[in-house]
Amino acid sequence: MEKGVSKLFIIGIDGGDPDFILGRLKKHLPNINKLAGKGTYGTVLSTIPPATIPAWNSFYTGLNPGGHGLYDFTTPPDYHYRVHFINSRHRKPTTFWQLAGNAGKRCAVLNFPSCYPPEKIQGIMISGFDCPLPSGADRSFIEPQNIYDEIIKCFGPYRISGFDQVNLEPATMSSAAQSLLETAEYKAKVAEWLLKKEKWDLFMVHFGEVDAACHHFWRYYDSNSPRRRGDEGTQLAEVIPNVYSKIDEMIGLMMNYIDDKWAVLLISDHGFSGTSRNVFHLNNLLQKAGLLSFKHQGIISDSFVKKALKYLPVPARKYFFRGLLSKAADRIEGIRRCGNIDFSGTKAFSEELNYFPSVRLNLKGKYHSGNVARSDSNKVLKEVESALRECYDLDGNPIIKNTYRAEEIYFGQYVDQAPDLIIEMNNPGGYINGLLPSSIGGPMARELKSEEYAGGKGSFPCGGHRRQGFYIFHNAPYPEAGDKELELFDFATFIHYILDIKAMELPDG
Repeated sequence: MEKGVSKLFIIGIDGGDPDFILGRLKKHLPNINKLAGKGTYGTVLSTIPPATIPAWNSFYTGLNPGGHGLYDFTTPPDYHYRVHFINSRHRKPTTFWQLAGNAGKRCAVLNFPSCYPPEKIQGIMISGFDCPLPSGADRSFIEPQNIYDEIIKCFGPYRISGFDQVNLEPATMSSAAQSLLETAEYKAKVAEWLLKKEKWDLFMVHFGEVDAACHHFWRYYDSNSPRRRGDEGTQLAEVIPNVYSKIDEMIGLMMNYIDDKWAVLLISDHGFSGTSRNVFHLNNLLQKAGLLSFKHQGIISDSFVKKALKYLPVPARKYFFRGLLSKAADRIEGIRRCGNIDFSGTKAFSEELNYFPSVRLNLKGKYHSGNVARSDSNKVLKEVESALRECYDLDGNPIIKNTYRAEEIYFGQYVDQAPDLIIEMNNPGGYINGLLPSSIGGPMARELKSEEYAGGKGSFPCGGHRRQGFYIFHNAPYPEAGDKELELFDFATFIHYILDIKAMELPDG
């Protein structure tokens, strides 16, 4: 098949799952189904673990996380065990939109993660949900900034995130569901306006509403969810299908401006599954194994941070995360993750991130109180792996499904920034186990209390990421059709070819 196309339209559906897109909701998604029917489609494998920041950055750069170095919303713990919230300036490899801009292509990059602060590109960039405060977007979120005034005049205050996922109360769930639909429509209307406004070579728009819906409404959608409480929230059972349908409708709206000169790529960074009631407290396990020591009294607790964010007004949060107090936010996050650990008596520790279960060795030279020689790394990792294999839930099932050494799954110049051991949680009955911060003297594993079933941002949501996402090529120069499995970094080669650009670094795919 000859190339025949010179422009590329990318639609990112965060958390879009092939079982929904290409399966159970297929008949209710006519626009997506039309694109798939005349194109190539299949499963895309996310990063390990399937976390938003490493996944999308692998897509942007064509590199695995070891090649681009972005594993989390923060930098890895530094010499003094401090972390710092990352932004777009932490990304060192070149993205495909930078290559396109350097080649004189007009680019629009709308709402994608890891795009704050927005770059000055050959076109327009609007930041995504991981900007300092997506519910309070202002002109600093858009480049060039003069476009902000035009957007506000035409569409009202800019909407990046559908609702405040910190304050997740049962009484607000119906309004949150409506907000997701309205936000998806807002983004599509802005995209439509920009498509009409001028000619583009690369146009890409991101929808995060499926991800938010699946995280927080899964227990209402799935009648078998272990996180469901009787008939609670039955009126919310259709929120997830409705969000998918709204995005499909908006895709139809935008496709009115896409002719046969455009190739189209629909893609997600990961898929979704329900979560279990089983919770793992990793640092408590490491302590029991003699690999970690706690301080007698912690400086700050995870629950304190959640309560502080819950009651902190939105304008105050905005100042906290972007203003003079942004360094304080870094400091508090570092203390929240590592403040209860006595590193002088610790060989291995975890930041206990539910979306990135992992363990780091307390290496000499790498950390201020490191006490593990690099020559002993393999020995200590074997001790950690052995301890993990002996941890079970209350039904006798293993909490952990698999473990990976960093060098087994990552490659490139930033592998040393990855955790030493990456953990894949088990999924008994198809529901993924969770990881929450340890409390001193607490259990290694437990079941959630009924009042914890709802989960919420920064906790253990009722829907969790799985590695299988989806992709659809339409009007693309690929002769094959049918179910093809690819990885996120594989798409760089396709994008470079469509836009006729040459990469500075050789993609991993």
